[in-house]
Amino acid sequence: MSFIKESILKLGDRRGKKRLYMETLKLKEAGLVPGSFYEVDVNYENKKLTIKPSKDGYKVSAKKKGTVPVIDFPPKFIEEHFDGNNQLSVKIFDDRVEITETHNKSLNRSVEEKKRNFKAVEFFCGGGTLAKASHDAGFDVTHAVELEPKYAANFEKNFPNAKVLNGGIQDISMSILPESPDLLVAGIPCDTFSVARRRGKTDDEFKGMSRDEREASHRNVATVYYVLEAIRLKRPHSILIEEVVPFKTSMQCAILKNVLSDCGYHFEETIVAPEQELTTRRRYCMVASLKKGFAFPNMDYEVNETLRDIFFEGKPETEWFPEDSQTMKREFERLAIHKEKGNGWGFTTIDENTLKAKTFTKGYSKRRSEAYVTNGKQYRMAGKNEIKRVHGLPDDFILPESYVTGTEILGQGVLYRPFKEIFKQIKAFISGDSSSKLETILGKLGYNEMKIKAFMSKLDFANLPLVTERLEKLVAV
Repeated sequence: MSFIKESILKLGDRRGKKRLYMETLKLKEAGLVPGSFYEVDVNYENKKLTIKPSKDGYKVSAKKKGTVPVIDFPPKFIEEHFDGNNQLSVKIFDDRVEITETHNKSLNRSVEEKKRNFKAVEFFCGGGTLAKASHDAGFDVTHAVELEPKYAANFEKNFPNAKVLNGGIQDISMSILPESPDLLVAGIPCDTFSVARRRGKTDDEFKGMSRDEREASHRNVATVYYVLEAIRLKRPHSILIEEVVPFKTSMQCAILKNVLSDCGYHFEETIVAPEQELTTRRRYCMVASLKKGFAFPNMDYEVNETLRDIFFEGKPETEWFPEDSQTMKREFERLAIHKEKGNGWGFTTIDENTLKAKTFTKGYSKRRSEAYVTNGKQYRMAGKNEIKRVHGLPDDFILPESYVTGTEILGQGVLYRPFKEIFKQIKAFISGDSSSKLETILGKLGYNEMKIKAFMSKLDFANLPLVTERLEKLVAV
């Protein structure tokens, strides 16, 4: 017995039923010639179906004047044993053909049956703000990848049980990562899509270049490829991609969505920018899954503090500068220069009446175009723990001693509260909690959190599928 060939075949569709169609001369080498017969052996323990030549059974047909053998696999086997999967691994030996799932799940085991700890892997994990949201939503981050050592060190402080791989994603052996994790998270570096970060190129060097050409010229263009390669090899149940808003219309995002679809994933996307948050920070988010039906949650949570509470109640975290100090004189001079140039740059302010702060970016400590806290006579930079509170991170999230590193971690991180809600929704979706779908539908119908809880408390869960179906149709009208 010798191995001949392995292929990944995408399931087709015939009259509403899944179809596996094999047409290759290699079948002859397995003894499956046109006109011969084969039998199908189901091996649950080894998670595979095996096709073997036999004296009777199913017949091998032919194409191209009878020279090329064809196996149009019986639909009942596909429906019964590979429900929920769109791709299969086909291995041809000299005496048989073996068919298995590409992501190593048990035969006839739907994703709804997963009742266990939820495992997550994160790429480009930074200092751990996104992982904090997923962890507090119920995911166990077992592995994380981060290129920058100081960010990886902070991640380890927050998640001492995780295996943190310090290096580029292209340098990490995929064999280190677990098979079929519940969730793969990737906060892809945003340098490619940021006007301020263009690999050292000047405006003149970019003149005449299309947006696709500009993206393709960046060193980070390959990151999406490595993320997709990890997805192909590890086949996570669900995927969360987080990026800056311009990523949504980028070439890389289009590639990502096309390849995910070809791999059998269904995706939804949104811009995360809840109105009740304390900052104008906006992020793109995509959730992809091997099953259909995910819906982003309603962001109806409450924020129980204000910018006034954070910056003006209690002891200031940073030093105040008088308006006529050298520091502030330089800032006002820079502001005047930028206004004269018409480029819109320059610092903003947070006073006791400010309801929403401008985005705190990775370069906040360098005083690029960020917000100063002011009491009308004095100015100061926001402290790293104050920014942590603005972003909604809980007290137990650890930041480094360094002000620069701390503000960098926060500046390239996420808002904790909305992403925690998204991760909670993903967990419910993976576990097959169909009530989460009904709650989402009720939110779209205008129910607030209190009304949803009241509705669900009175619901006979035996009628849950019927109620969900009828309300879903009402939303679609």
